[in-house]
Amino acid sequence: MSRTGRPKKKVILTQQQEEELKTWPRSRSLSHSLVIRSKIILLAAAEVNNASIAQKLDLNPSTVAKWRRRFIEDGIQGLHDEYRSGKPRTYTEEHITKLLKKTIETKPAGETHWSCRSMAEECGISKATVNR
Repeated sequence: MSRTGRPKKKVILTQQQEEELKTWPRSRSLSHSLVIRSKIILLAAAEVNNASIAQKLDLNPSTVAKWRRRFIEDGIQGLHDEYRSGKPRTYTEEHITKLLKKTIETKPAGETHWSCRSMAEECGISKATVNR
């Protein structure tokens, strides 16, 4: 059997990396994209080629190649999304956390739940932001 294309760099996992990546698919808090990336890397470490990984996970082979390369260059940290340029966020993580906590833990007076408009008014968020 002859090989086609450029030889791929081997993905070598430490025991700790392998254990961490194996827990990702069972996580209820990780994004689906991180779960898929963990599967890509685990299969690559088992010396499965990109085309087979892509077929097995129903992905484009270039996607598999991208995450293999990012892992080789940056380790597990490379599997997370990179910062993207664009307009800065209007609200901080702290502000969003407070809003979510208030939404989940309280009810408006005389109502059964918050509407997006009543919560926006309560928290001082513009209605234009809510309607996006």
